[in-house]
Amino acid sequence: MTKEIMVTLLIQEYCEKNNYDIVDVYNDAGHSGKDLMRPEMQRLLKDIKSHKIEVIVAIKVDRLTRNNYDGFLFLNYCEEHDVKIELILEPYDVSTANGEMILGMNLVFGQRERKEIGARTKRAMEEMALEKVHPAKAPYGYNG
Repeated sequence: MTKEIMVTLLIQEYCEKNNYDIVDVYNDAGHSGKDLMRPEMQRLLKDIKSHKIEVIVAIKVDRLTRNNYDGFLFLNYCEEHDVKIELILEPYDVSTANGEMILGMNLVFGQRERKEIGARTKRAMEEMALEKVHPAKAPYGYNG
């Protein structure tokens, strides 16, 4: 069973347990969580604005964004539209002062992880370039 299927099942089980009807699934797989400018996140924001959603259920806050600023922007946007955020693996109430503080700390850790991933990827690409190895097809004009 893939990680994505396991996450989907966990969210479905959580929603059933809490008597939530699943309105839609928003999955930006393959897109970086560095900002809110992802196709499914933009669709989610539109659905929040149109009052299609009452509760957002996610596994962890870093599944929503890995940017501290955007995380609080998103939290405030949800509050403005009376939408609750529930995080299955981070079970704190984001509508309280303590919950907001913990959310902020988790956003900082998510942002750090995003930057670490970027640095590791850059190092790996630099090493491959030095070894004249290309991650895909060789670029035009390359002589091996």
